[in-house]
Amino acid sequence: MKDLSPRWAAATLLTPVILILSLILLANLNHARAAKVAASRGTVVIGFTGSVVQVDANDDPIPNPPPLPFQHVYLNVISVRLNPSTSGIVSDSEGGWATIPVPAGFGNSTTTGLVETGLNFGGELGYTANVVSLAEGRSEIQIDAAQLPQTPILFNAWPIFSNNYNQVELVLDSSTFKVSGSNPTTGGPTQISSNAGNVVPLCGAAGTLPSGEGCIVYPVTIYNPSETIGVANAPVEVGRQGLVPVMINIQVDVESPSLANGGPIIIQPHISLVQNSGVSQSGQPLNQDLGLITGTVSNYAAGNKTVVTAEQAGTNNVVEQYNVQSTGPTAGNYTLYLPAPAGGASYDLYVSGPGRQYAVKSGVTVTPGSQIIGSPTNGFDFTTPTVNSTTLGGTIKDECATSVPVEAATLQLLVPDPSISPAPDCTASPPTGCVVVATSATDEGGTYPLPGSGNVPAPFQNVPTDQNYTMLINAAGFDPVVAAVQPSGNNKFTCTSPDSEGSSCNFQLSHGYLGGTVTLASAATSPMSAMVMAEDTGTNNIQNFAQVVIPTGQSSGNFSMPVPDGVGNFDLFAQVQDDFEGQPQLQSMHTPQQNTGHSIAVEAAVGAPAACATVTADPLGPVECLGHGSLEGGLANVTNQTSVVLEQPDPNNNNDLVQTLSAVVGPFGSDSAGGYAICAPPEADYSLQRFDNGVAGEATAVGPMSGPVIVPTGAPSASFTPTPCPGICDDGQGTSCLYCTETSGPSL
Repeated sequence: MKDLSPRWAAATLLTPVILILSLILLANLNHARAAKVAASRGTVVIGFTGSVVQVDANDDPIPNPPPLPFQHVYLNVISVRLNPSTSGIVSDSEGGWATIPVPAGFGNSTTTGLVETGLNFGGELGYTANVVSLAEGRSEIQIDAAQLPQTPILFNAWPIFSNNYNQVELVLDSSTFKVSGSNPTTGGPTQISSNAGNVVPLCGAAGTLPSGEGCIVYPVTIYNPSETIGVANAPVEVGRQGLVPVMINIQVDVESPSLANGGPIIIQPHISLVQNSGVSQSGQPLNQDLGLITGTVSNYAAGNKTVVTAEQAGTNNVVEQYNVQSTGPTAGNYTLYLPAPAGGASYDLYVSGPGRQYAVKSGVTVTPGSQIIGSPTNGFDFTTPTVNSTTLGGTIKDECATSVPVEAATLQLLVPDPSISPAPDCTASPPTGCVVVATSATDEGGTYPLPGSGNVPAPFQNVPTDQNYTMLINAAGFDPVVAAVQPSGNNKFTCTSPDSEGSSCNFQLSHGYLGGTVTLASAATSPMSAMVMAEDTGTNNIQNFAQVVIPTGQSSGNFSMPVPDGVGNFDLFAQVQDDFEGQPQLQSMHTPQQNTGHSIAVEAAVGAPAACATVTADPLGPVECLGHGSLEGGLANVTNQTSVVLEQPDPNNNNDLVQTLSAVVGPFGSDSAGGYAICAPPEADYSLQRFDNGVAGEATAVGPMSGPVIVPTGAPSASFTPTPCPGICDDGQGTSCLYCTETSGPSL
């Protein structure tokens, strides 16, 4: 299921702020990128792989550990640093460090090869996500170490002075905050926790000693906070204008969950280098976690402004970019190191530059440790003829209220791969064999394109005028638009679509409205926030979402959202965001935790509205707080394209299943074991469905999940005053804790 949770956990007040920030970020993307390289420098391509190890209080591995009892083990990464010192681990204050920062402009890692990093242009979100302040921007990414064995990811490509480096250091967020421990027996004192990461434990096994409430976000403390997370005697040779892959294995030692309900969990990250496995035919290093593609570009632009881009196949998710050097020994050549999980990964390539025609190659599969060398016949040596280029722009408005702009709509330009015969149809769904060569978005006024950054023009500001394109326009809640974009002479384009205004590239997007009510089993004791998702029936393709805030003392709230009209039915589900100790559950300083301990209300097959009309769904609910539960099971033949979805029956028709939650898929327990883990409220009826490369398997029914164990708060005495135990289903008195218990799921 698409994870839209980052858009809705913060208070309603933050919504317009976040939207504006996201629009700014879209105009300032900087992916892992080998850019202009001075003669005295070379480029390092940093990637991560890793594992999670269960340890005791002495940071010693536990013999024969049980399956990994954590759904997520997050690390907040600031940078990677290299030092040429040949002595032992050197201090942070010692000179000679070369820093590879987080690439600017993103927020999370997808664990599929693309790194997205945080806000870094002068905004800062407080830890509770209810404060936005102006500050020196700090960029960091949050990666899930529990997923790293499944798929390696890229961090960044960065030029540094050519040298022989012998020290490698991983820099995590070192800021701290206070957290109140809540041991129901002893009463936990206030403790200092680190923003270096956080952990989401699964539920404990039934009949074992409770170890805190699972499926909530636990802060961490570092076992040895003064210890540098580094490795010495790790040679990294960076030659002049060379390109060197540096794969870092991150092992995160994690102690068992704290007995304090919500108290810190001790972790200790360690790193090592995955040694490059040899030298390729073209003289480049090879690495077992990466695939290598090398080739040439003819008629490249001056000033290193021709760029070779690799995207996840069939998407506009940029994984790596390489600026083709226009001078020096590597002039006209390009080199891409791309994440290559077991079984391989597929990418699209395109070449762009000022005053140059696009060149594309679709569906390129790379396997671990492999190399593809370009030649005149295999399509990896590109030619980009000199052409005129211009800005492609216009406006996007709401067809139901023509003066209302559609903001944050995304626009993509597609070009067919010329090596495929017959020519691919880029208007098809999906547009197989077509490559996204430019992406933009609309601003608050519905105008596109967004401006470029510095000396780099935005993609829609440098569109070659001698090619035909297909433009895809998408905006949450609106009908998608497919338009033909053709040169019209005088360095201009015409756009042809039923939704365009004549031959201009201005569009009006159609939609209807879907409304309804979310009900609670009892009146809210504090403001309750729920998110209602509308997805295409029988799929996890979310079309839009709406936030419902139910005030204190009320038991229902209304919602209304735009949805595409006349394109099929919708499934609805409503998730309530949990509070813990009076604060929304957060995965990081500004990202919400998607797990919920409240029942998930669903309704299947709600009819689509007519254009600009409204359809009202049946009431969703009643929603009640059940506590958390977790479901874990095995998977055979897992790949990075394997996913598991939890489905719920419509209470009015048990044959209609609604896809509600996505499981975490990974090698739980050992590198060779495949499994899934999911946190969900202990409802009576669920089904699980496995997908491989988007192909659905059979839905498997799941029996009733185990409910939580209720543990009373310790009794006070003359010498001891117990700390009230927090919990997501607390009645406000702090009289008990809910400790969730695991349920064994079927093997899929």
